[in-house]
Amino acid sequence: MKTKNLLLTNSKKIVLAIALSGGIVLSGFAQTSADNSTPPAFNSPKFDILLDYCPAGTFDGTEGIHINDGFGVTGKYEFPIARNLNLTLSDFEEEVETRIADQNYYGYNANYIFSVPKVGLKYFLEKSIYAEGEVGYENCSSTDFDSGVAFSIGAGFDFDPFELGARYESWGSNGLITQITFHLGFRF
Repeated sequence: MKTKNLLLTNSKKIVLAIALSGGIVLSGFAQTSADNSTPPAFNSPKFDILLDYCPAGTFDGTEGIHINDGFGVTGKYEFPIARNLNLTLSDFEEEVETRIADQNYYGYNANYIFSVPKVGLKYFLEKSIYAEGEVGYENCSSTDFDSGVAFSIGAGFDFDPFELGARYESWGSNGLITQITFHLGFRF
């Protein structure tokens, strides 16, 4: 019975997140004006493909797992909702190689694939410099990890049609995965 209540609670959280995102998008339509002071690249929805690299990360759970390397790809949709502010919807897929630090399993390596759909905001501080934050839900291809909440904060440079940046990520899964990820993106 406890699992059913937990599942219902998670469902309510997901529905609430979708409703809030929809409200933000709809409020963005109300803020639209004929003001052409924002750069043309930021006046219309955009779709980005980002190539991600995580040189090192740590898994701070009780198992003592460390992430050696991670490579991934992110699909990101950006929709302007206000001057210099975009709503972002993204799905980050990453394959990571792990190393277990426990002496009983010394030298044991495994690869995992994580999927992290997120929603967030991207604010342009200047024409080409941005800061962003996202929250989402982490899911792993293996039953070794439970799904959990994910968040990221980052900054970067946007040179239409290219993007270069870095972000700090934290995922809740059997403890806490933390990593810094660098990305190079292309917009179309």
